[in-house]
Amino acid sequence: MTHDAPRLPEPPFATLLRAGLSPDGNRDLIRQSLTSHDALERQLALRLAVVASLVGAEDFLSDASALVRREALRLIATGDIVSDPAWTHVAAALGASDPLEVEAACFYVGESADERGRREVSRVASSHDDLRCREAAVVALAQLGGDDARDIVIAALSDKPSVRRRAVVALAAFEGPEVDAAVLRARDDLDWQTRSSAELLLRED
Repeated sequence: MTHDAPRLPEPPFATLLRAGLSPDGNRDLIRQSLTSHDALERQLALRLAVVASLVGAEDFLSDASALVRREALRLIATGDIVSDPAWTHVAAALGASDPLEVEAACFYVGESADERGRREVSRVASSHDDLRCREAAVVALAQLGGDDARDIVIAALSDKPSVRRRAVVALAAFEGPEVDAAVLRARDDLDWQTRSSAELLLRED
């Protein structure tokens, strides 16, 4: 005679995921999970709660977990420019020790064209230790535009290959003889993807 093994309770975030998959998801469970001790559960709850208009992502920019803060940064990038109190947390994220948080903050600045981030994003593009951060900052500068952004993007063509690839594509957002000359130089880059992007830009002109 065999006995079925006792069923273990499923992880809360698994229940939460199922609850959020339907428009009639359990809103009480989502709200409860926003204060969970589990950062992954809070991250998922925040994503669902914002879609359901239960909370604003700005309120989670100061969460104790970088995982949740990164989620909040990605979510606010789809809306309006954040308030001044919330901006202090975005500014802190641009100087965070977690590269993925910096990357998410650059994404927010670029998508929202929030001019308050121009100086810090320029610093990230020029001198951050992490390639992902420099790549994200180059993209954000192209979205912000301006002569100062153009010069930093051109300078990024001397960076590592992955940054150069971002930079040459970002040059499509700018005009002028300096840009034309930079694209021509990129056509002879050692990295084939950078060369291909430069060739495409030249053909489009």
